[in-house]
Amino acid sequence: MRAGLAVGLLSALLVARVQAADFTTHDEWEVRARTPALLAVILAYDQTCDHGCRYRAPHVARTAILDHERRPDSFYVWTLVEDVERSAWFSHVSVVRRARTVQVDVRMVAPEKVRELEAASGERSDPAFDAALATYVLEETFADGRFVATRISFRNSVGASGLAGFLGGGLIRRRMDEAQDAVYANLRAAPSP
Repeated sequence: MRAGLAVGLLSALLVARVQAADFTTHDEWEVRARTPALLAVILAYDQTCDHGCRYRAPHVARTAILDHERRPDSFYVWTLVEDVERSAWFSHVSVVRRARTVQVDVRMVAPEKVRELEAASGERSDPAFDAALATYVLEETFADGRFVATRISFRNSVGASGLAGFLGGGLIRRRMDEAQDAVYANLRAAPSP
């Protein structure tokens, strides 16, 4: 009986090493603020952390916007999270403006870009997950030609393999829910017209 249990557990752990688990949260909100005010909140990485910053991001000890390849609608961010374990990674932030919407993608950079960003910033990357993408879509709504609200769609996805994905799924989901709640609180606090 014990041998069977041990073999089953070992098999599960070996499968977990190979298979990745994907976690996603999604929500939609309407707020009274206009798109420029909301973009100012979303892109304020240098003012975002868990304690003592203008905007709250749970468990985030520090963020830094890199000067490397920085443009107004495209830049890199380094994030340090201190939680169950310490984790740090680089993300690329891109803003795409269309006629009726603005989309912001915050994507963890591919491994081949990490060394370049570490050299440029002096920061190190040691993520607790394999991939991450947060997407905001902002669309202003109008009635009778007057601004009513901005509709926000927020989707956050994380991919984790190995034990992190296999055993940490509950923690990952709780942390993603916390982050989503903080994003909404930050956006609700944006100044409205």
